[in-house]
Amino acid sequence: MSSTQFDFQELVEKASNGEISLPEFQRDFKWKRRQIILLFDSLRSGFPLGSLLLAGAETFNQAKPFQGAETTDTSKSKFFVLDGQQRLTAGIQLFKPNLESQNTFYFIDIVKVQKLLKEWADIEGKNVDDDSDIDEFGAKHLEADDSYLVGKVNVKDPWGFFVSRKLLFTPYLLKENDNRWDERKEEYLEKHPEDKKLIQVIQSLFRSKKDYNPSLGAIIVDEEDPRTLSRIFATLNSTGIPLSSFEITVSEMWGEGVRLLDDIEAISHLVENYDTLDPNKTNILQLALMLAGQNHKKANLPKELSAPIWNKFKDDASEALNKASEFLIEDCGCPVDHTLSFIPYEPALLPIAFVLWKSKELKLDTTQTIKILQRYFFDSALTTRYTEGVHNKQSQDAKHLILALKDKSPDIVFDNFDRLFSGAVSISRTGAPGKAALCFFNKQKPIDPLTGKNVYLGAQNSNVHHIFPQKLLGDWGIDKRKINGVTNLMLVSFDTNRRFTNHPPHVQIDICKNEYADCESALNRQFITSDCVEILRRPNPSRADFDEFIGLRGKAIDAALAAQLSINVKESADDGTEEIDNEDISD
Repeated sequence: MSSTQFDFQELVEKASNGEISLPEFQRDFKWKRRQIILLFDSLRSGFPLGSLLLAGAETFNQAKPFQGAETTDTSKSKFFVLDGQQRLTAGIQLFKPNLESQNTFYFIDIVKVQKLLKEWADIEGKNVDDDSDIDEFGAKHLEADDSYLVGKVNVKDPWGFFVSRKLLFTPYLLKENDNRWDERKEEYLEKHPEDKKLIQVIQSLFRSKKDYNPSLGAIIVDEEDPRTLSRIFATLNSTGIPLSSFEITVSEMWGEGVRLLDDIEAISHLVENYDTLDPNKTNILQLALMLAGQNHKKANLPKELSAPIWNKFKDDASEALNKASEFLIEDCGCPVDHTLSFIPYEPALLPIAFVLWKSKELKLDTTQTIKILQRYFFDSALTTRYTEGVHNKQSQDAKHLILALKDKSPDIVFDNFDRLFSGAVSISRTGAPGKAALCFFNKQKPIDPLTGKNVYLGAQNSNVHHIFPQKLLGDWGIDKRKINGVTNLMLVSFDTNRRFTNHPPHVQIDICKNEYADCESALNRQFITSDCVEILRRPNPSRADFDEFIGLRGKAIDAALAAQLSINVKESADDGTEEIDNEDISD
């Protein structure tokens, strides 16, 4: 190892032009706007930025550029950043922004600074025209939480914001842009001559006495052993943002010669709806460990997953996840081909995928496998099984599902569930039970009651519609939890929802009957029985009608769950409050 010193702006320039790049296993840029603003304020205040850890030019064969860099060519890189990516990328965004690719640009709100200075001077009895008082304000009282620095998105000409909106683009602050600053300052004062003193204040606070260029120490690692380098990276956390277990695993596996990101990218093209099933890229890794009979807890991925395990089981895990995708769509009505919004419990996917793969290996009955997994998908959500102890329950359920299939005894699985299903009338639209209920509606292959065409949960042209309008129920003082209960919801097309919105139920029924002769059949398919329809047809609907309707429809849903999935109501929920989320839902 060796050490050296770099100026911050020199490092930012090198990161932008490709002289410094990132090892391929480095995580992506993680900082949010708030952290970039805090970095700027530290630079303005002259605070130290810590040190960097670099690897020499010969340590990596493959690299990637910094986000927002001027060039993507890393072939001439002299150093690779192991620790310091977040600070340097933030520096690029602040001082070397790529006008073509960067989304957020940063500006000093000079009007806000003027206001803050005046307020401080009034309180402290200071003089806003006195240079020493201005310096004191900048050194001791101006801070990031004052929101003097703002981020703006979708800006076509950030340089021009200074004159047009009194927002000073942060690259103006660098000495290398002195000529540009002088030209725009003159243009600004021609348009706003009354702000001559304000420009002097801004120059004093942000330009003439600032260089935004502290010296940073850098340790250069010459180690060429990939496992040592990846381990160094995995143990660093100078930015205050802990590495995720996935990010650490990527670096650890790189040390074993596995390009995990490349493998997952390839898998994403082989597994249908992969991005929906594995949004955090960890399910495939955990599934490989499950198939290997190892501890698959997410936090333990860096310790448990090895190159031999991954290389042996990654194809099986991919096949299992593919089977799970098909099962969720075809057998559970879960629209993972459109959205992840209706997956009740992501953790339940692992036992399901594991059993689908194992059933083939163990030559288990396919029909019985699908049947028990259907019940598991819905029952685990309706009873909120995965609210705690996720890892242990995944392992336990996978084991019990296999035993149940071998012994043809589903009770082996479901007798171990902690909670009991309390009935559809207790379920809100939000949360795992609500998502499961909507998937169950979708499983019935619903038909729009106005057009007679199929509707599909999660599709662009479908909507979750409130049968008794939210406004009507709100006027009656009905709790939002009941307004958004699944017994008051149905799946319709976007156009039907638009036509029904704010109409009382009897008007909705009249519209349906006038335009689609078999509308009652369509309603029945979503558990709106003939008795329910009779309630909906009543003119001048009342609160009692609503209560009667959701009670009858709840029983119809419960009966269907029992008939199709052997899920029975074990406890009553007459007050309709259990497992209901307060979140408001829009049609």
